[in-house]
Amino acid sequence: MDRLNHEEETASSITEQNSQKMEKVREERAEKDKNDENLLLSIDGAKIKFNAHLGEFKVLNDVPTTQGKLTGTVVEKQIPNFTFYDGFQMLSLTEWQDFGNAKVQDNYVLLKKSFLPGIGKLPGNIPPETGKIEFVDSGQINMPESIDTRGAPVSEQKNEEKCFCNRDLEVEDLTKIGISQKNADKYKDALNSTFTNYNLNTCIRKLHFLAQVRHESGEFIYEEEIWGPTKTQLGYEGRKDLCHKMEGDGKRFLGRGLIQITGRCNYTSYTEYKKSKGIDIDFTKEPDNKKMGEIPYSVDSGGWYWSEKLDVNLSDYADKDDIIYITYRINGGFNGYVEDRKPKLIKMIKNSVECENSKYINYDKYSIKDSKCWKSLDAIYKYAQLSTDESKISYQQYLDLTDDYLEWPSIKGWEKNRQKKKKKTKIETRRAKAKQKIK
Repeated sequence: MDRLNHEEETASSITEQNSQKMEKVREERAEKDKNDENLLLSIDGAKIKFNAHLGEFKVLNDVPTTQGKLTGTVVEKQIPNFTFYDGFQMLSLTEWQDFGNAKVQDNYVLLKKSFLPGIGKLPGNIPPETGKIEFVDSGQINMPESIDTRGAPVSEQKNEEKCFCNRDLEVEDLTKIGISQKNADKYKDALNSTFTNYNLNTCIRKLHFLAQVRHESGEFIYEEEIWGPTKTQLGYEGRKDLCHKMEGDGKRFLGRGLIQITGRCNYTSYTEYKKSKGIDIDFTKEPDNKKMGEIPYSVDSGGWYWSEKLDVNLSDYADKDDIIYITYRINGGFNGYVEDRKPKLIKMIKNSVECENSKYINYDKYSIKDSKCWKSLDAIYKYAQLSTDESKISYQQYLDLTDDYLEWPSIKGWEKNRQKKKKKTKIETRRAKAKQKIK
């Protein structure tokens, strides 16, 4: 009996020793893997962080590539080199530290372990932060063979556990954020195609886009403007700003698509854009003009308007969580902002999976002071008319922005210029109303 107990104790001791040895080997391998990964060259598109702010690294100089992407070097230390998803911006940068000893075009290469001290801040009245830009990854996709990832594979997350970044949305994703089963089934493929084609590749971009198209289309009901004709619709005829030059252009180019693309000008621009992408359809000709109100073009045209048509890419303002400015550019004002667009966005954010890449910095408050509209004469005046708790400060901002309007080149000489006189009258009318509202 004593012999059996001794043998069992010996076997247990050997097992424990082997286990300790294996654990030590795993730790040594993990440390080696980490060291090897830190020596990878950092390339264009590498993920970065500055304190809690996540973003991407952009190589601006024309240099040789690694894995088909521009290789990072120590000269890449300008503010435009770094884009953060939450709108965080660098204010000042020093010099790269812990870079490699190899050179590309006489400049030392950046490694995964390299870092760059600096100062940056979020928009608005928020104090600056001191820290350092670090690489979260190297940007390389195919790891060198010398890096051997060991251990049990991590099971793939189910779609409902993933955020919406860099993947197609499933029906379950769309219904979870408030879209009906019927519309999710109908629009899923067209939405995913639009997200891909127009680089709406993050949670925050997709949700901001959906908040707008859901409102503009009456929750996917209206892909084509209902023709009366109404008095407003009769006014479409002959409008030069819509490029209407033929009889019937008003109805021919009525609002179609989830964002209600309207007018010959826009139909022509969309036709030219799609032809540049290999789609040979002339949306200015009948009956192809009606395709603007049919899947997939009813959705795709919304992505085009969002990313290509305007003088700005609205994804840049989605990244800044600026639904106020996005609404203004989509609508020309703020129709439905308080009662529908903003609540829809807030609800979708609340019901979606938490995202590590998207930071909803204005979530639930969305103040006009944090919006690009704060500096826009037309936008700030229209926002003031919403009768919110920010109406008075918006009217006051309009007065402040127009305080010296008589000195503006666009107003000076109004006595002899009809357009300048018209603009002066408009400003004075609005100023009078603003003064009355803030009493």
